[in-house]
Formats: sequence, structure tokens, C-alpha cells
Amino acid sequence: MILFHRRKSLLIKVLLVVPATWLVVTMLMTYSEKLRLEKEDNTEVVNHVDLNNNGANVEKYEGRKPRQSLEDSKVQEPNQDPQLGFLPPPQDPDGPGELGKPVKLTNLTEEQKVLVKQGWEKNAFNQYVSDLISLHRSLPDVRGRGCQEEKYRDDLPPTSVIICFHNEAWSVLLRTVHSILDRSPPHLITEIILVDDFSDLRR
Repeated sequence: MILFHRRKSLLIKVLLVVPATWLVVTMLMTYSEKLRLEKEDNTEVVNHVDLNNNGANVEKYEGRKPRQSLEDSKVQEPNQDPQLGFLPPPQDPDGPGELGKPVKLTNLTEEQKVLVKQGWEKNAFNQYVSDLISLHRSLPDVRGRGCQEEKYRDDLPPTSVIICFHNEAWSVLLRTVHSILDRSPPHLITEIILVDDFSDLRR
């Protein structure tokens, strides 16, 4: 009888300790993540971001036209291997987000903090920073050399590109469209079709 009582007492302790431990760990992780996000929002500014435009000039930076041929690229980029078919380097290498560099914000006004918070709530990413990044932003080519040297036929049939979206941030959607236009041979793109999958957010 005493043994049964001890086992029952031990079981009750386990049932109490395990959920309590899980709850404490969850709260600590949540608090740690909150501190990390607050720290990111208040760190040093890089890429010369103008915090006074509130992301209004998403088209401020001029884009680059796609290459027409390897011969043209030899003239435009004498220091690059023409066989790799890279896009031209960005015209503003210090622009927000160019070549995948992080955009960090500091000294935010209360109004800007509200905009940052709203962007996170609507999209689960920093829409405020996304709106600062050029629509023609470039990223480093991370493909293996074998993929970079791949050759394609010139007489491929033209195609339509279909992009489905739901409540997408405009800067992300427009950057997707411009990425297709900037990086595709013009004769291969017939049209770009945007399909709004029942978005219900007002822009």
C-alpha cells in the first residue's frame, strides 16, 4: 500500500514538473526572440538608407537591362568571365539590399516603428525594409560553376509566366516581376500573368 502511494505521488510530481518546465522554456524562448527582433530594429544603419522617405521610393534606383549577347557583355564587363553570363554589377553597390547585404535600421521614429510593426503583422517579414530595396535589386550568383556554364538554345519557344499571390506586399510582388523582366531574354517572355488568389488586404 505504501509502495502504491509512493508511485502515485511520483506520477503526480512528473505530471506537474514536465508541463511547468515546458512552459518556462517556451516563455524564455519567446522572450529571447523578442529581444533579438528589438535589437535588429535598433542596430546600425548600413547601405545609406534614408529613413525619412518611409519606403515611398521603391523605384528610386534605376534598373539594368538584360544582356543581349556574350559579345555585348565583353564590352560592358571586361573584368568578368563572359562565359558565366552574369548580370551586370549593380549601378549603386551600396543601395539597400544590393547583392544580398542586410539592411539594418537605427534611430527609428515612433511613426517608423509603427510601420515596421505593421509590416511584420501583415506579412511576417520586414515589409518596411522591403519597400526600401530597389525593384531591380541584384543578388550574388550562388550557382555551381557547372550550372553557370550551362548553354541553352536560342530558338526556345516563348512562354507566359504565371505568378499567383495572396495578400503579398507590393514591393515583393513588383520585384518578382522586374526580376523576370531584367533576367530573361525578351524574345522568350510573351507575358507575365498575375493571379490574385482572393487577397483581402487593402493596399
